[in-house]
Amino acid sequence: MQNDQPMRWHILIASPGQEIKADDGLHARKVESFVPKLARAQRAGRSSIRVVPRPMLQCYAFANLPVDVSGKVDGGIGDIVRATPGIQGFMMLEYNRYATVPNEAIDMLRFTEAEIEEDRCRKFNRPPAFAVGQRVSIPKGPWSEIAGKIKSLHGNMAEVVMEMAILGRDTARVDVSNLRQAG
Repeated sequence: MQNDQPMRWHILIASPGQEIKADDGLHARKVESFVPKLARAQRAGRSSIRVVPRPMLQCYAFANLPVDVSGKVDGGIGDIVRATPGIQGFMMLEYNRYATVPNEAIDMLRFTEAEIEEDRCRKFNRPPAFAVGQRVSIPKGPWSEIAGKIKSLHGNMAEVVMEMAILGRDTARVDVSNLRQAG
């Protein structure tokens, strides 16, 4: 969402358990949003466990929205945000002002999210949790240092669509432990 107006990160109130759904809905409406997540292990049958994202802050989401000189959100964009499934509304301060946070606070949350994920991986000697569509690189093997996007995940194997075709192949099947998040 591009605008000439200044942008601010607004704190949104999400319905309990709907934070990730709200984030996905905002992204679908072309609104820059952020819900800090933690990877949590969850049973997926008798003997298997899968890692799923859970919100770091219960019932909160953040949206980067344009504001006018008085600090108000443009009415049309505010209505789009309020109509997003999983969003209850904006967090309000006294005198009917929207609660906002500086860019540095969002950067700190993103840094904390990455740091917690790195600690989890080190603690359990596991690779980071990856998601379909995520940009990754393959540091070892014939596709070393070439970036791509994850097309699909099947257990410990990921199918990665390479951004540069090598030897006529544009996808590679790679063990998840041999993937790194691309910068």
